[in-house]
Amino acid sequence: MPDDRLYTRLTIALLSAMILVMAVSAAVPRLDIWVSAQFFEDGRGFPAAQSPTYEWLGNVLRWVFEATAAVAFVLMVVAALRGVRWQTGWRVWAFLFLTTAIGPGLIVNALFKAHFGRARPATILEFGGDKTFTPPFQIAGECARNCSFSSGEGALVAAVVIPVLVLAWPRLGGVARWAAGAAGVGLIIVTAGLRVIKGRHFLSDTLISILLSALVALLLYRLLRVGPERHRLTGAALRADLGWLGGGAVRLARAVFRRERGDPGGA
Repeated sequence: MPDDRLYTRLTIALLSAMILVMAVSAAVPRLDIWVSAQFFEDGRGFPAAQSPTYEWLGNVLRWVFEATAAVAFVLMVVAALRGVRWQTGWRVWAFLFLTTAIGPGLIVNALFKAHFGRARPATILEFGGDKTFTPPFQIAGECARNCSFSSGEGALVAAVVIPVLVLAWPRLGGVARWAAGAAGVGLIIVTAGLRVIKGRHFLSDTLISILLSALVALLLYRLLRVGPERHRLTGAALRADLGWLGGGAVRLARAVFRRERGDPGGA
């Protein structure tokens, strides 16, 4: 996002995409059911939900994204509380962590999933359940907790992939940009798609979550003034900061181990 014109175009594009998804969902609410029906089989439900391979892949992807957000959180907090001046700067880590905290954490999980009460596809009448289908953004009482709207995994993958691409973009050449962009889009599609084919989310759940995280990232990019700091995120700086963090974790573990053994002085 090198200039205001590009930033403005991206903002308009994301807002337009969000409005389009909401409009289509309102005009053709049963489109969600039709898409989910492509992965449903009578007598078997959603076969992908019973697949160990899909379960393993989904867990691995979620752990990778959660671990990335956790590392960003630690680097941001250490910089704030201990005054450590990371070679990569603190803004890039605040950008990455806050995107995940606000998008998937606050908006999706604390607000949407906790209050809209939309039943998951596998639990509605059309797919052998006992719940009633409701469109997105319509408050319902079909689900008490951890509901379908909207997708936490969809929001999480976008909240990690998009900031990483934004931070790495200036250092990538033409071919590398295409490859990184394709890989990022692929990760988002696979992670969100797994939730749909397993009957855990409707298509609109995943699309809205992805767009929400993208909008949060766009807003934080400007608020945190990340643009001028991206040049600091080099391979050498990243290795140095992660090495310092790893060394600190080792020192802390040794101190705890010595304390448990009653040997405060160490060997």
